[in-house]
Amino acid sequence: MSTTTTTARRTARSAAALASAAVLSLVAPVAAQASPGAADPLPYDTAALEAAMAAAVEVEHVAVVGEVRGERGRWSGADGVRDLASSEPALARDRFRSASTTKMLVAVLALKAQERGLWRLDTTVDDVAPGLLGEHGDVTVRELLSHTSGLPEYLGPLLVAESGDDHSTGRFLEVVGEPRDPEQLVAYGAGAPWTPRGEFVYSNTGFVVVGELLQRVTGQRLDDLLRSWVLGPAGMWRTSLPDDPRLPADALTEYATMYGERVDLSAFDPTLFGAAGGLVTTTEDLNRFQRALGSGRLLGAGSVRLMREVVSTEPLAYGLGSYRLPDPCEPGSHLHGHDGASYGTWTVSYASADGQRAVTLAVTGRDLDTLTPDLSAFNALVGEALAQTCAGEPVQPGARSAAPVAPVHDLVDRTPLPPRR
Repeated sequence: MSTTTTTARRTARSAAALASAAVLSLVAPVAAQASPGAADPLPYDTAALEAAMAAAVEVEHVAVVGEVRGERGRWSGADGVRDLASSEPALARDRFRSASTTKMLVAVLALKAQERGLWRLDTTVDDVAPGLLGEHGDVTVRELLSHTSGLPEYLGPLLVAESGDDHSTGRFLEVVGEPRDPEQLVAYGAGAPWTPRGEFVYSNTGFVVVGELLQRVTGQRLDDLLRSWVLGPAGMWRTSLPDDPRLPADALTEYATMYGERVDLSAFDPTLFGAAGGLVTTTEDLNRFQRALGSGRLLGAGSVRLMREVVSTEPLAYGLGSYRLPDPCEPGSHLHGHDGASYGTWTVSYASADGQRAVTLAVTGRDLDTLTPDLSAFNALVGEALAQTCAGEPVQPGARSAAPVAPVHDLVDRTPLPPRR
């Protein structure tokens, strides 16, 4: 990292701290009024949350935004800069690419389609789109949503085929900046060696297929369907599923470290991820989604149970577009949600079963040079935020010191970049 970049970051962090303080002053009265009674919950430890955010930016990331909702009320904050060129401070309400958190919303669409009698989870691909998966047309919607269909990942084959022998940063940006259609992505995945059916193998291709099936069975574009069935009912007014690289002015610029250099990913085309991870959203909106899902505004109780019913336990307790992890506040209970990683942003969004306690956090700036990048600072932030959703002290020992899970099941092929030629 250059001295100029570091200096700009420190200067912007001071401005961001002032902006965060302004945000905190707005939400503090809400927290103070939460859960009145004889046993009022503790206030948020805002100093600990701010310190964890600052540490995440200091270690690796360009910006961090987050919102915490729980027994203590609502807290939101930010650190770092929205854009390195302008050093404009990141704000808590800034938008960002949330990648695989999209899968939660697509799973809701699939289950809503079942509630409306348009299909069943056991409907096959050939029932809706004959020939889309060739000889594997008997794969079901349930298998696609749970990553147990055996359908391979498309991203690795696509990047290898289209980059060829050119491993330069420029060629990578060209490949990820090209518009795609779902059939092209599916073809790259289906053409790779399939894994055993019934075995959990994380595959973005499966959700691209579900997105295509939803469009055919409803006769609506996926973005329109998302607005009418999920975004509107949940009040997610600043969320979209765009089909071009342009981001709103209040969005965080994505950055990746490639071959030791910080690269601006503004040219990235979201159709490369599509139904598997093209969502642009905010921490507030993802928490609104969690609350709407948990309260029954998006799906009936039976459908929510289906979504969260564990299909595979390794490496995660995964259901249908959702996985669970231990709840630090209630012994034997679980949080539900998803993580996501675009080429330049990490996101996590977890909530209690009723959606009333929720944490959504996102950081920009990713190390693509390393197979296992250091996410300890981000995980510590996640752990601190989850622990503070409890009314009192968390019941899980060490909940504040480390996140229960690292965001590893993401869109990005985790193979290190090949040596520059």
